[in-house]
Amino acid sequence: MNKKTLICAVSLFLIGFVIYVADLNNTLFFDDQSLIINNDSITEFSMSNTKQWFTENAFAGANRLSEYYRPLLLASFAANYAVHGLEPIGYFLTNNAIHALNAVLIFWLLLLVQKKRWLAFFSALIFLVHPMQSETVAYVAGRGDLLSSFFMLLGLITWVKGTELKRFFLSMFLSSIFLILALLSRENGIVFPFLAIVLYVAFLSREVFWKSLRDAFAYVIPHLIIVAVYFALRLTVLNFKDFLNFGNYNTTSLYAQNIFVRLYTFMHVLLEYLRTYLWPTNVHLRFLFPIHESFFDWPVLGGVSLVLFIFVIGFVFYKKEDLKLEERNSRQIKNPKSENSKHISNFRIWVFGWGWFFAALVPSSGIIPTNVIIQDHRLYLAMVSISILGLYYGWMGIEYAHARGFEFVKPLVLSVFALYIGFFSWITVERAIIWGKPDELFAETLKYEPNEAHALNQLGAYHIDRGEYEKAEPYLRTAIENGTIFSHAYNNMGYILQIGPEKNLDKAILYYNKAIELDPKSWFANQHLVEIYMEQGDAKAVYYLKKLNELRPKNANIHYNLALVLNALGEKAEALQWVTKGLVLVQNDTSARQAFEELKTKILSF
Repeated sequence: MNKKTLICAVSLFLIGFVIYVADLNNTLFFDDQSLIINNDSITEFSMSNTKQWFTENAFAGANRLSEYYRPLLLASFAANYAVHGLEPIGYFLTNNAIHALNAVLIFWLLLLVQKKRWLAFFSALIFLVHPMQSETVAYVAGRGDLLSSFFMLLGLITWVKGTELKRFFLSMFLSSIFLILALLSRENGIVFPFLAIVLYVAFLSREVFWKSLRDAFAYVIPHLIIVAVYFALRLTVLNFKDFLNFGNYNTTSLYAQNIFVRLYTFMHVLLEYLRTYLWPTNVHLRFLFPIHESFFDWPVLGGVSLVLFIFVIGFVFYKKEDLKLEERNSRQIKNPKSENSKHISNFRIWVFGWGWFFAALVPSSGIIPTNVIIQDHRLYLAMVSISILGLYYGWMGIEYAHARGFEFVKPLVLSVFALYIGFFSWITVERAIIWGKPDELFAETLKYEPNEAHALNQLGAYHIDRGEYEKAEPYLRTAIENGTIFSHAYNNMGYILQIGPEKNLDKAILYYNKAIELDPKSWFANQHLVEIYMEQGDAKAVYYLKKLNELRPKNANIHYNLALVLNALGEKAEALQWVTKGLVLVQNDTSARQAFEELKTKILSF
């Protein structure tokens, strides 16, 4: 690495670190509760915890169900916990460092494939400071995107260097390892082989397009096999039954059931992503987005027109430039030292720009239903290619103007670009700060989406955590009165009525039952009903404890409480069965085993 390249890399890392210093006072909230604060599995590195990371969903340690399988994400949180417990600053420092490293890796990757240092640097700089990235960086639970992108970028760099140096087997092996690590960090690692194909066709191959594409597929066969095995494991051994309906809790919705509705909606999402990328003045935590049922809705037609424009321009570039490649192959292009070998055709840069963008977005395009239609973090890695396109053609425009005597254009455009980067950085600092204020963050969402149930529920939960039940109730009631199908709002309202100043257990039970009706797997609603019925000495506690056991059959506390309640009800034989099962689960936990033994003695003593 020469001096200029090293300076660029160090500068990117330092800029990233400075930009996100603002988030170091932030707090853990939202999904951080289930992934970190309430997640017993990250409190120590042990065989049982590690087994849980690799065999259960990411929220299992907090007694919640999800379709997220992210063992390396949990391992990273466990590493943070081992160093500084639940102090937020260490988690945010880690996020910031990974994001800054990702920018350096993007710079390195782009420099490897297209040899233009300025283009690689400024593309990485936009990636680094863009406000849309704050949702990933300044929110600890967003680390899944950071980690998976980190491993994918390392894998792509390894793969590219291997193909250039003809070290195929070594590069295949190392890049496959990085792919596996990316998949274990977050599900979007599945896009790795397709990003590699785009890189090969756009920059590495000097053959005509269709031969380049065929060769690229041949080079990523091991990676495609790994992705296929990953899918198979998720659907079989790992038993994520709803994986292909990823995170969509309302499976009866038109959006979930109709792929055309999802694709029409994505056309509008595409326009919104690009608008926000270019002018991110209304960046906020989004939950709602209009569903489109008709191809003839204006936003759908706009998105379709954009896609057609991309294909038409690409075809024109293909006809004008790519077909000349075969002729050039017989002359200078095969000489890697030739200056012409650094040439990037319009067609190839176009292929990279839009190929990388859509490949990175495929998992969240709507082909597989999602619980939230649009989220800024989904553009985390995708935006790199849009930056490349803008910078490449912007520079071509500057050179065109300069060649025709308009010398003032270059300093003018560079000044505007510097202001643009400054504008991005300023908004990013603001976003990093607001991500540390959950009440302001969700209140901001309500300005754009006044009746959004997730934001209303989170504001309610925020005040519940502070014992401010009177402030929490209006938010939860608004969500419920608007007919939300979001079970957590009913659960939190029930909780206020269970422990709040205006205690009403009968109403609390009604809200908990509604939460279970909306989400039969709701751990918290079932758990709260267990608490109420155990306090009342009601046999219904057994029913809900058994429901909890169906959700978490290896939870020893459930076995203990079942034995306790059954013994109190005089069902000693069944109580003894649950104690015996529980003892098997806690055989390596001395204190828990002692508690079970004492309960067993109590049962047998009467």
